[in-house]
Amino acid sequence: MCPAGRDEDERPRPCFRCGGDLLLEWNGPWGTGVWMELCPACDADRPAAGAFIAWHRDPDRDPDRDPKVLPRLFEDWEAEIMHAHGWTRAEQPQAPACPPAPPGLTPRGQG
Repeated sequence: MCPAGRDEDERPRPCFRCGGDLLLEWNGPWGTGVWMELCPACDADRPAAGAFIAWHRDPDRDPDRDPKVLPRLFEDWEAEIMHAHGWTRAEQPQAPACPPAPPGLTPRGQG
């Protein structure tokens, strides 16, 4: 998969800090204008980035790694980068409880 406007055989953009190969480049959350790069050489010492890099780079060491943790690793990495840019993730409000069904209504198939 490659970003729009880039050919499949075109080399990915290098890390702006060290010039090395990026593991991931990502346009941050909508409206923030933050461009995020995950570089194994530059970001390995950051906690969330390091965990993301280790999960991606070490499939032989952990062949049973759980792909279900990948969204959480990505979210933690994104939050870490956004925090470095002065943004914080707002807590999501709890959805209000559903009101009880009006009396006298019978569920389908039971009446």
